[in-house]
Amino acid sequence: HLEPRHGPPLAHLADQLAVQKRDHVEAVVEAHTELVAAGPARLLKTSIVGNGHVRGIACGDDGKSFKWIAFRSADSELGRALLSSPADARWWLAGSIKRDEWNGGNAAEMHVEDAALA
Repeated sequence: HLEPRHGPPLAHLADQLAVQKRDHVEAVVEAHTELVAAGPARLLKTSIVGNGHVRGIACGDDGKSFKWIAFRSADSELGRALLSSPADARWWLAGSIKRDEWNGGNAAEMHVEDAALA
């Protein structure tokens, strides 16, 4: 004779598995994000946003541009250099390409980790 088992409802277990799977996938993606370099590019519209992040637009000599952000960098050597860049300076930016979903957006941007004058 089998006694009924009382455990968490199946829907709760499914929710837990879904969260664990999502967290695992995000961790794998984060661990395998490759760094890329882009440039030379001029930096346009640089500014400080949020809690000390530096953002802007990089524009190549071909006129193509992309958004970039350097998180928590405003008080660092990197952030100060990007913020004080002359309009005609050309830069190489190194970082990873991520999806910008802030405020419901769905665009690519570069998360800058390092930069050097071209």
